[in-house]
Amino acid sequence: MLTDFLSAQRTWVMTKRGSDDLPIGALVDFVINPDSGIFEALWVQSREGLRLIALDDILQWNRNKITIADENDLSTPDDFPRVKAVIEREVPILRSKVFCGKKYIGRVKNFGFDTLSPRILTLRVHSGFLFWIQERIIPRSKILRIIPEGIFISENIIPRAEKILEENTVLPEVDS
Repeated sequence: MLTDFLSAQRTWVMTKRGSDDLPIGALVDFVINPDSGIFEALWVQSREGLRLIALDDILQWNRNKITIADENDLSTPDDFPRVKAVIEREVPILRSKVFCGKKYIGRVKNFGFDTLSPRILTLRVHSGFLFWIQERIIPRSKILRIIPEGIFISENIIPRAEKILEENTVLPEVDS
């Protein structure tokens, strides 16, 4: 399912065992690998506080709820050494500055992802102020790197092999 961070935030987490009527927590944030943009785990606010869910433990994810097998699937970062290493290097995505080369483009206001293969698909970047706000959607293919200073994207350059046709250019006829 395609969705975005602001829509997914506060999605209920339910268990397969036990009552389907009572959630065990709500999605708060993601652990995103800054090297690849892939989600490593989900942060969930539960009765015990902030806990992690590994992506392998998710049985179903739709707009209304995330289903896991058991409440024991919620754990702390100490239980996930690989994820703990990513958490230490993690860079916040929302409100990060976006640059194209050295030029400031704007700040990330939201990002899109797919729940089947959780990774960043698009960045929604806002620039400007009040009535002059401009919104851009940056695809994953344009993201070069994610570092604490900001997110760097590639420029929209037409390769030299491709040429833009002039307005008065006559196109060759094609035999049909």
